[in-house]
Amino acid sequence: MNAGSERRWQAARLAALFLVLVQCASLGLLEEGHLFATIMGGIACLSLVRRFQIEPQQAPHWMWFAALALIQAVKHRVAPEEINEQITFFNTVAAYEAARFLIFLQSVQLFVRRPGGRIPTWVAGIACLSMVLASNVRLNSETRPLCMALSLTFVGGLAIFAALNRRRATSGGDPIGRWLAGGALGLVLLAATGITHAFQRLEGKLERWLSEQAMFDRGDDATSGFSGRGQIGDITRWKNRDADRVALRVHSEQTPGYLRGMVFDDLRGRLWADTAEVRRLGEYRSRRLPASHNNERIYRLHPHAYEAHVSEPMEFWPETRTGDRLFLPMEAAFLSAAADAIVVNGHGLVIRTGAGDGAPYTAMLDTSPDERPLSDEDRRRYLVVNPHLQPQLEPFLEEIFGNAETSLEKTERLTGFFRQ
Repeated sequence: MNAGSERRWQAARLAALFLVLVQCASLGLLEEGHLFATIMGGIACLSLVRRFQIEPQQAPHWMWFAALALIQAVKHRVAPEEINEQITFFNTVAAYEAARFLIFLQSVQLFVRRPGGRIPTWVAGIACLSMVLASNVRLNSETRPLCMALSLTFVGGLAIFAALNRRRATSGGDPIGRWLAGGALGLVLLAATGITHAFQRLEGKLERWLSEQAMFDRGDDATSGFSGRGQIGDITRWKNRDADRVALRVHSEQTPGYLRGMVFDDLRGRLWADTAEVRRLGEYRSRRLPASHNNERIYRLHPHAYEAHVSEPMEFWPETRTGDRLFLPMEAAFLSAAADAIVVNGHGLVIRTGAGDGAPYTAMLDTSPDERPLSDEDRRRYLVVNPHLQPQLEPFLEEIFGNAETSLEKTERLTGFFRQ
């Protein structure tokens, strides 16, 4: 291999490593799965050194990631529930993402192997599919289409790169081939943009078709996964099947008040209407808690809550304080529950499980002078309802609330709806 080919080869490997790190960041692994990201990055960096260059037939990536996936699956089964919720590395979802990311990483290695090597068609297909899948994990609706278009373009560029390598190996290369490659890459970019735009336009129809095919038998939402928009489908069919997974936030003009509009949250962690993910509440410990809370846990409802000893009880859902599902005002700072209860929060919806079911609980408003009120920006973000969901929400609103006007009437009807 001459010096020019060696430089191009190393440049291709550096570009591949950069794309690997970009994809890793888009997967959220650099922020949450530090151990996984470190191992993955170490393998990729070693592959840049000639002595440790990884050959496709050896495929050590498969062994590394298979071991990681096995460890994650075992830890998820044997570790306490609190650890599984708080540490991403123990979550089986991370193992699933690792498997998809492995396909992408191995495909890049195969694509940028030494000049002259022939790239099988099936490898190109796997790389294309894995790039699209990898680019659609943990991305919001604004960045996901862009990442998808760039991923498709990158795959096309790798294919052109492999074709040029074969051309140089057989004919020594010629300048016309480079110009043609540049034009082909431009056409690939246009095609990728068109495909992404078509997926966005057809996504709603595709989601509805998938929902009809799934018939909600799995109790899960059927989405295409291309641009991240939520599809709630036929809501009325969820009334009896999946009511325990739906959070309705009702309207109030008073402060503190319930969230305006209707927001639907999947309690398994997906986002439907720009709301934050469901998260486990952090237990709040203090030696200065009120005496009435000695046998209870005090849970912090939002990160800006300060001292529980300067809080006061709130009135919410009168005469309904013993259920396992609670809709809290946005300004609630703390929740007091039985010591053996497990509490999960979804920005306005609290679900309580465990032996503490049926015991009373109390929500408290922080009266500390250092308490920061909920900002207008946060309030708007929590209250937003996507316009494309509104036509599906109107008949459901009418079915539940009818002519109810006050917050108390709405919450009572909502409670009755969930008890059906």
